[in-house]
Amino acid sequence: MAEAILLTLLGLILLLAGAELVVRGAIKTAELLRAPAILVGLTLVAWGTSAPEIAVSVTAAANNFPEVAVGNIIGSNILNILLILGLGAMILPLSVNEQFVRRDIPVLLVATAAAWFLLSDGSLSTTDGFILLIGLIAYTGSLYLNARKTKTVDDLLQDKSPEPVTAGAIVYAAGSLLVGITALTFGSRYFTNGAVEVAMWAGVSERVIAVTLVSIGTSLPEVAASVMASIRKQPDLAVGNVIGSNLFNLLAILGLSGVAGGQLVLPETMVGPDMAVVLGAAVLVLPLAVSGMTITRLEGVLLLVLALGYLLWLLLGTESVVWPAWAFLGASVLYAAFSLTVHAVRRGKANRSS
Repeated sequence: MAEAILLTLLGLILLLAGAELVVRGAIKTAELLRAPAILVGLTLVAWGTSAPEIAVSVTAAANNFPEVAVGNIIGSNILNILLILGLGAMILPLSVNEQFVRRDIPVLLVATAAAWFLLSDGSLSTTDGFILLIGLIAYTGSLYLNARKTKTVDDLLQDKSPEPVTAGAIVYAAGSLLVGITALTFGSRYFTNGAVEVAMWAGVSERVIAVTLVSIGTSLPEVAASVMASIRKQPDLAVGNVIGSNLFNLLAILGLSGVAGGQLVLPETMVGPDMAVVLGAAVLVLPLAVSGMTITRLEGVLLLVLALGYLLWLLLGTESVVWPAWAFLGASVLYAAFSLTVHAVRRGKANRSS
């Protein structure tokens, strides 16, 4: 048992270190290739910061651990919203850019519903994976085109001058990528195998371990980024990190897991109740963001309470008691409908009075 725990911790350390090196190497490579900054942020950096989730889920899928592969994504998406946004809002009320409300949050809702629909037959197939990856390409392309349209002269003037191509820079970029990918490869293998061993020893299902231990471990980069963004008073970054990470988890990582795993058969609890909580958490973001375009400290506390409630529901081994998941989804939808109606009425009155 001690060896399994040490293996899991070693894997987690390698995952985090590898992710950091991949991000650095990717950014340096993009600078040397004169790639546009927006393209770097939307592709290389996004892949780098989600590298732990990618490595764990794809490795688990390839080794036929479907509950770990999909459970990691489900747990990450739930905790990103409930735990990370909750912590960030408690540190500093999170002002939400209107762009997130109009475009990114609705896209997240559509992507979540689409992923649930694809999983509704109880499996994640190669076809499902390719459909999700096509969605990722379309979304990334729309972001890139929109960024090019909205880029101002001031933005162009503030762009950094090109990175000089030197032997040292090339060695740094290549070395960071090589060492980072190697660390991710071994880290994902150790972390997945160790987590499964711990689950078997403790008599806990792979699903519970994946949605709790594995998802929390692989989400540590997002936790650190959002908390530091709140401390440094950059709320847009904190919220954008969560929304972007959740979209990437659903479209890229779930898609890659489907392609790598072939035909992953999933338990009913993961397809139904767990996905209901994922969608409920995504629905909950919209009314919180619309209410004054700010996620308040009180709302942050509410999100944390919901996160703790979800973890408690899992750890108590109450998978057979599924009504809390459906109740959460129903309550989120009703709250969203009520909040959006109130917001629309207030906005209409404000427009008429002006």
